[in-house]
Amino acid sequence: MANRMTPPAEGQEKDVLLVLDKQQGKVSAVKGIDKEGNLQTVPPTHGGEFMQVDKNSDVFSNFISNFFRKFQDTSGLELFSVKASQVEQDAKAIEDNHRNPTPEGGKRAEMLRVPKPDFHEFKQGYRFDPAKIDWENLKKVGITTDTLKNTRDFDRVLRGYKSRNTYTVSGTVGGFYLKPTDVKLSFYQAKDGTVVPKLHGVQMDEKLLQRPYNGHEFTKQEQGNLQGTGNLGGIAEIKDPKSGEQIPVFVSRDRYTHELEYMRADKWKCPDTICNVKVSPEQKAAFEAGQAVKMENLQFRDGTRRSAYLQVSAVERGLEFLPRAAVQFLQQGQQQVAGIKDGKGVEFNGHVQPGAQGKSPDKVQPKDVTPAAESRTQVAVNSEGKTNEATKQGKEPLKQGQDKPTAKQKEKQDKSLKADKPKKSKGMKM
Repeated sequence: MANRMTPPAEGQEKDVLLVLDKQQGKVSAVKGIDKEGNLQTVPPTHGGEFMQVDKNSDVFSNFISNFFRKFQDTSGLELFSVKASQVEQDAKAIEDNHRNPTPEGGKRAEMLRVPKPDFHEFKQGYRFDPAKIDWENLKKVGITTDTLKNTRDFDRVLRGYKSRNTYTVSGTVGGFYLKPTDVKLSFYQAKDGTVVPKLHGVQMDEKLLQRPYNGHEFTKQEQGNLQGTGNLGGIAEIKDPKSGEQIPVFVSRDRYTHELEYMRADKWKCPDTICNVKVSPEQKAAFEAGQAVKMENLQFRDGTRRSAYLQVSAVERGLEFLPRAAVQFLQQGQQQVAGIKDGKGVEFNGHVQPGAQGKSPDKVQPKDVTPAAESRTQVAVNSEGKTNEATKQGKEPLKQGQDKPTAKQKEKQDKSLKADKPKKSKGMKM
């Protein structure tokens, strides 16, 4: 009996599930589901050994969902929910109405009938089926579907992510008392196909970053990045716990629980646009290298346009907007450089990107540097070939700090345009 329920507590009447086999015209009580997933039934006699559940519990709704998923062709079966004390009378009434339908009998049967669930709740993009989760056990420690829906974590955890919010859990589970503690929630699929909840408590181990992580030893700089931004700031080579092979990964640290998580770097693809702004090849390369990138003029849902730092997060399984504390850490720890040469050989100033921090100045390449505010236009024109209205006709490279042509360059520009204009033909004299 793989799915037997505990008897109801004294004075607490529960419900019994009846199943009508339309072909045989026979009503039976549901006893459970065996290990192979087959429905077990017994005669609907008072005091019989059948399954009893609380009609309003998650166990009841889970069983109903699983039943209809297992027996997808239910045209020959109908389920009814009745009180345990009325099991014999209601079973006979349902059976009699099936054989000799009457308006009164049909009305009574309709009131007891269990409707087929709306499976649209299993939304596209879900990694886990809500019907396969043991919500009753989660309820014992204080987490319910309503709790997750109210905090907007329900869809998130079913898509395979860790909850953004923390939940205070406590209670007795598996014979152990769980003292009140704050956790995050996620799910994973066990080898037998069941969906198992995982509670993520706060890691208090101060030396966690000082020990090898799946074979990778964090440098002082990487430890600082994980503590300051939540992300490694580069790509790490670790030993895959499943296959044992070396794989490139992004590594991140949950900012609340302090857990370390990884995501394969060779499987992640950078989007072409972010908030209606095209991602340049240089920005894509920086993202794919695990670096933080400042994106300009992003258009948000409220209609505003703002700049923001983004970085790949293994916790979020993709790009995330860095919080203010992480941005402050980046800005405070930025390595300033001067005299870097752009694509036209003109020097500019800037700061070293997070992934290249720590390099000696003579080894810093232009691609490692984000131009300072006064050098952005210069680098965009000289290195990336971009133009604006002021620079589109210019043939000379912009100098350091220059964002438009000088008066002398403008004069040359205008003369060049006049010289390039074709002369009007005066025609042939006759």
